Amino acid sequence: MELLYFDFDHGVERLLFIRLDRESQTVHFRLNKGPDPTHDEESADVPTETISASTQCSSLDQFFGFCRALVAAMPNTPFSLQDPGKRPFAAMPHDALVLDGIGDGARPEELSCRIPPEIATELVGPHYLPERFKQLIRIQE
Repeated sequence: MELLYFDFDHGVERLLFIRLDRESQTVHFRLNKGPDPTHDEESADVPTETISASTQCSSLDQFFGFCRALVAAMPNTPFSLQDPGKRPFAAMPHDALVLDGIGDGARPEELSCRIPPEIATELVGPHYLPERFKQLIRIQE
């Protein structure tokens, strides 16, 4: 299953692709950042960047729980869920997402897999960690 999230702010456009690979119990992330074509003046000096990272879970129960917790946490970010079947992309409500083949899995407080740090820094601010992300991000102390 593949999910697509979109965000743009101050001349920067960000597309976050999340692939839920049940067979390998891995969640793959790819974030594409670049100039927002609708803000020519503001985005003139915005570099294009791609960040790729993955999280492999130790069991199917962990994978299911991680996928469900991640999807539940995403409304607490500036990203909006997109319908990848529509061009240009169209926002869709988070509660319209159906996670076919993804069971309930482990509860968030039981999760051992985490969002990779390079992706986590793009999802939450350095001074604000939404409650739903506390079990998904390893905080460096």
